[in-house]
Amino acid sequence: MRVIIAALVAVLVVAASECRAADPHEVLRKAFADAGVEPSMPLGRRKIALVEEVIATVATHYIEPRDDTKLTAQAARGLKDMRKPADLNQITRAAIDAVLGGLDSSTFYFASLSPAEQAQAGIGAAVSPRAGEVVVITPYDGSPAERAGLRPGDRITHADGKPLAGLRFDQAVSLLRGPAGSSVTLTVTRSDGNGKQISAQREALAMPEPTVRRQGGVIVLRIPTLATGTADKTAAQLAAALNDGAGAKGVIVDLRRNSGEQLAEAIAVADIFLDDGVITGLLSRSEPPRTFTAARGQAVPGLPVAVVIDEGTAAAAEVLAAALKDNRRALLVGRPTAGHGRFTREYKLSEGVLWLTQGQYARPSGTPIERVGIDPDLVAADDAISRAMETLAKGR
Repeated sequence: MRVIIAALVAVLVVAASECRAADPHEVLRKAFADAGVEPSMPLGRRKIALVEEVIATVATHYIEPRDDTKLTAQAARGLKDMRKPADLNQITRAAIDAVLGGLDSSTFYFASLSPAEQAQAGIGAAVSPRAGEVVVITPYDGSPAERAGLRPGDRITHADGKPLAGLRFDQAVSLLRGPAGSSVTLTVTRSDGNGKQISAQREALAMPEPTVRRQGGVIVLRIPTLATGTADKTAAQLAAALNDGAGAKGVIVDLRRNSGEQLAEAIAVADIFLDDGVITGLLSRSEPPRTFTAARGQAVPGLPVAVVIDEGTAAAAEVLAAALKDNRRALLVGRPTAGHGRFTREYKLSEGVLWLTQGQYARPSGTPIERVGIDPDLVAADDAISRAMETLAKGR
């Protein structure tokens, strides 16, 4: 009997030990300890807490379900497999990269930047990580990137001869940035497979703002970005043009090379042109579905509208184009859009920032945007503005 009891006690002890070992926090502590970090020291505790922040944020908010226990196991494997020796920051980063390794390329972590890094200048292009590469979404209007000839869809493979393959997104971006006035030589691969070297001078940049011009009696509204304040500036520019006494036959909204920064701005701009109807919906695993609708009253009642799009029209800019198309308020002219239908959110952590893919946009028609994009009603290339003007003149 005593032997049986002793055996049962031994089994219970082993089971309890396994349960303790399976505790995610203990698994992470042990992995850090095995990597040479003392987990009971303040700095060690802080770094472990940072990795746990990343795990908890992913498990709660990522677009697809992720189990925190499995994410912790991935972090532990990342520490086991990392190149040694490594300092504490490298160890912490290895754990975070292992957690994010199985997620989509639009999810990434940026460590806190030093004041010197924050002061560095860029080339003025929206870029995105995609399948281990740095891809140009669009160069901004008037930027060094635009002047140098970068195009939407260009894949940047080298910066000043240094290959970007195998680098984290933040590491690759840091090679594009540098002191204002300095130059960087980029090796890019075009969509046709041809390679090209492009030199761009880094500058301290401000986001380009909406502009209005007249062409043949038509108001041409250029919206280069959807940065904060875009909707208010668009409304002001449009009101000034409509009230200048010259009259207008229609409005062309130029969304080419607009990478779609802020969804709220896209919704507000769409509301300028709509009296009612659904603008977009947000579908997210961690939040109830949300639908955004237009408020009554629009800035251009009765005027026909055309929207010009291309492969550089992305994300929230695609939401704007889709809202006007699906509500039959505008005709789309140009080329198919980028097909960036997922949205990311910025989560500020105790150290650094996590950009996490959280959900996807829903068009009013229900047609997806992700990997599909939006097709124009009228296909046009470089003559898209002229074709749009012809269309408005015919009253379509």
